[in-house]
Amino acid sequence: MHPPRRPTRNPEGGFSLIELLVVIIIIGILAAIAIPVYLHQISTSYDAQAKSDLHHGAIAEEDYMVSTGEFSTDIGTTAKYAVQYEKSDHVSAIKAYLTDDNGERVSGKTGSTGFCLTAQSDSGSWFAYESTLGGLQAGTFTSAAKGCPK
Repeated sequence: MHPPRRPTRNPEGGFSLIELLVVIIIIGILAAIAIPVYLHQISTSYDAQAKSDLHHGAIAEEDYMVSTGEFSTDIGTTAKYAVQYEKSDHVSAIKAYLTDDNGERVSGKTGSTGFCLTAQSDSGSWFAYESTLGGLQAGTFTSAAKGCPK
């Protein structure tokens, strides 16, 4: 009778198909967890840029008011008397509205005692800064009109 045969080892070594599949599955699970977290962080950074732009736009608007004695609805454009401000890359153009003491929009400069700025980040969220209501408004809005109500 012959002694039991020992399995022969492949002299080159290597991994079996099962081992490779297990590693690929683990990498896939880790990617499925990491990618949504990464995309959420990008969205959050766009929102932070929009809020920062609104704050800097408000400072520019207030500086304009000190220089000219009135607020402007022309912010960040190349117009001769525009409020000078440059927005970030991932923020839509800031829109400015004149407001009264209650934070409601007014037409023309008569009755305006403040301003409201809105901006949309690349994440799709709208944010508002209302000077007469204390600055950056809490939460997000579905449009510029909702951020600065009539």
